[in-house]
Amino acid sequence: MKLSFTLFLIAICSFQIKADTFHYTVVAKSGLNLRTEKNLNSKMITIVPYLTVVELLGNYANEKITVEEVEGFWVHVRHNKDDGYLYSGYLYPGLILYSINEKILSNFVVLDEFSPE
Repeated sequence: MKLSFTLFLIAICSFQIKADTFHYTVVAKSGLNLRTEKNLNSKMITIVPYLTVVELLGNYANEKITVEEVEGFWVHVRHNKDDGYLYSGYLYPGLILYSINEKILSNFVVLDEFSPE
């Protein structure tokens, strides 16, 4: 019975991860700078911590840039009460669930580290 419930719970979480297109999760261990504008020189609002989920307000996927050899684009997000821009190169599109021992659980795979592709 416990195994059935666990598999059911994992299936629901997996569906939520795949179906969620309105959130991003910060995967940069040092966090990401939330900025006032979509450029690296704009004023920093705050640092969004590692594994924090932010709400997607819009993206600029057609305006690709490369930062520290990682390709991405700017994403307009809401973090707490702040609206601003994060660089997508260090964001996971959707929610990441993590276990108590702080290993990341994503689509049934436990990862020790996350590296953007």
